[in-house]
Amino acid sequence: MKTKIVVLIFFFIGKYSHSANIDSLKTILHKLKNDTTKVNLLINISEEYWTINVDSSLKYSTEASVLSSTLSFNKGKANALSSQSSAYYYQGHLDSAISIGTRALSIKIKLGNKKLIGKSYNNIAMFYDETGNYDSAITLYNKALSVFEEIKDKEGTASTYGNMGVMYRYMGNYVIAIDYFLKTLRILENIGNKKGVATTCTNLGVLYANQKEYKEALKYFKNTLQLYEELKDTDGIRKAHQNLGSLFYFTQNLDTALYHFKIAEKMLLKTTQAFNLVSLYDNMGSVYKLKKQNKTALSFYLKAMNIADSLGNENSKSSLYCNLGLLHIEMGKYNDAISYCLKEYELAVKMKNVSNISSACNCLYSAYDKKGNFPLAFKYYKEYILYRDSILNESNTKEITQKQMEYAYEKQQLADSIKREAIFKMNEYTHKQDIKNQKIYSYTALVGLLIMAVFVFVLYRGNIQKRKNNIQLEEKNKIISYQKLVVEEKHKEITDSINYAERIQRSFLATTEMLDKNLGVTSSNPKYDGVSKSERNYFVFFRPKDVVSGDFYWAAELNNGNFAYCCADSTGHGVPGAIMSILNISSLEKSIETQTEPHQILAETRRIIINRLKKDGSLEGGKDGMDCSLLVLDKERKKLSFALANNPVFIVRSVASSSLKYDGTSRSDATELIEFKPDKMPVGKHEKDTEPFNLHTINVQLGDVIYTLTDGFSDQFGGNKDKKFMIKNVKELFLQIAHLPMSEQEQKLADEFEKWKGANHQVDDVCIIGVRI
Repeated sequence: MKTKIVVLIFFFIGKYSHSANIDSLKTILHKLKNDTTKVNLLINISEEYWTINVDSSLKYSTEASVLSSTLSFNKGKANALSSQSSAYYYQGHLDSAISIGTRALSIKIKLGNKKLIGKSYNNIAMFYDETGNYDSAITLYNKALSVFEEIKDKEGTASTYGNMGVMYRYMGNYVIAIDYFLKTLRILENIGNKKGVATTCTNLGVLYANQKEYKEALKYFKNTLQLYEELKDTDGIRKAHQNLGSLFYFTQNLDTALYHFKIAEKMLLKTTQAFNLVSLYDNMGSVYKLKKQNKTALSFYLKAMNIADSLGNENSKSSLYCNLGLLHIEMGKYNDAISYCLKEYELAVKMKNVSNISSACNCLYSAYDKKGNFPLAFKYYKEYILYRDSILNESNTKEITQKQMEYAYEKQQLADSIKREAIFKMNEYTHKQDIKNQKIYSYTALVGLLIMAVFVFVLYRGNIQKRKNNIQLEEKNKIISYQKLVVEEKHKEITDSINYAERIQRSFLATTEMLDKNLGVTSSNPKYDGVSKSERNYFVFFRPKDVVSGDFYWAAELNNGNFAYCCADSTGHGVPGAIMSILNISSLEKSIETQTEPHQILAETRRIIINRLKKDGSLEGGKDGMDCSLLVLDKERKKLSFALANNPVFIVRSVASSSLKYDGTSRSDATELIEFKPDKMPVGKHEKDTEPFNLHTINVQLGDVIYTLTDGFSDQFGGNKDKKFMIKNVKELFLQIAHLPMSEQEQKLADEFEKWKGANHQVDDVCIIGVRI
């Protein structure tokens, strides 16, 4: 699942005057008396400071407001409050922006200045939009449009269309959004508003990025940067770099993305726009997350969240909750992830933001799936698919492309209109003659149609009910077919995921090459069967209950040259057991970096497992682990040492050569089975987890067969009375097959297992390792 990243989409804020640079305005200001001209100049300076220094903007707008009150200059008072409102917007204080903007609107309505009224409606709607209050925003945008269209204010109309496009993009309705952006672009190109064209190109680029049309988005963003550089618009250049950074994130060019983000950050830190730092730090956190630098990513996300929280910016908080959720999933902190994702879900539902609801559901699905809560995972997965398909689907993409083609076509039509008019007039006379002839043909055809209609009506009445029944049947079949496809697709997704997990788990198991090298491939021992042929000196009978397994077999060459192998039963089976087996194997791998004795290896492995599972969020701190037999073979000295955690080791040896001290025996005529009983504790958290494992060391003899196993074979239900196979029968089976070549022993075990199991389900994973010295 992908991290959510913010691409800046620009609002259009109405300015109330146009100015030269700030220094020249200040020079003029000092020469003016306290009159209406000074009020207008103070407002002009305040607007110029919007994107540079919000505190300075508020200072000059406040001074203008006070002076306007002194002079009873109501128009100046209204414009000063509007500038103050926009400054609070740039600072991220949306409640203050709405409150002061509404005061300005009240004064403008009393003045009856419709141009200023329209601008206030537009700006206040935009502020509501940012808070996620789309109902209030739509009402005010429509009021602004009515005013601007009444007074034929093209720039105001374009600004409102553009802001409505931004709003519908936030709501996830990209088709309506692009329609408004193209309306904006038509007007702004006609009136020659270069900055407005740049803003609209940015917004179109954002839409294409949302639809994953990255090449098209890059064209718009580069064009935007060029336009802002020509205009020498510092804030526009900064936003263009931030959007380019987001786009390069989407295309996995992470270093290039950071390059653009750092340019934007450097420019932002020279201003007082805390609001814009939220989206920038959010994006930088996402880049570092993708670079697997999770601590750095978390620090950027939390910086962004602190700013957004202080400003009450709900849209930004929603995106950040999602990204924090995804990061905590990657860090294995699933409870924290669920908490963040639920916050995003509640906020997105409240704001009716379809895109954010989709992201929240995807995040919750992933977190619950990782935690093993499959019912909740499936619930949110279904919601995610529903909302995702409503945002990103083929019809959306086609309709957006169609809107762009219509816009290009309209421009071409305007250029060709004169030519079409001339052709129309040339053909008009011929067309009239054709109409005369057509009337004659029409009357003749009408009589024939009336006769035919009577006949068709009779047939229609007879077939109408049949058609209704067929339609109903067809609809039911469609529903059944669709449901079948959904089930098949889900089954395929789950099966593919489990098969992929099986391949991953298998890569952790002992390889044939490793076992051949250390346990040997030699001729069969004539002492047992009298036949000399190529034969492995070992077998591994491995039978998972499901596709993936909690049981595993592992081997490694130790630092002292000895060879270790392990037969283990992890907590659980299936997918949870497989995940636990990978943790157990990785802990064994870590332990042998410093230890070479089996009892010390198990003790170190136990310590690592307990420490890792402390982080699982459970009250008991994680009591999972494994039962296992770990054996170390010193081939030069013919010594075998081993440590046993709940799993025994059996050795079948010739009676004549036996000299072992052992825990118990079973005998046949020529051989005996020697049992070494295990320590009654697992490798993992347990009431005895501070006690050491016992070390067993024996001299092995030529022909000894060593068996290690998990409890899956002995616990299998079957036979005539549907009972467990039992360990005593396993030992008898070892005595019966020990003289056979190892490959035949494996086959005998498989045959006996299937025969005993019969029609029953396999109850547990099975793993048995046999090694002949």
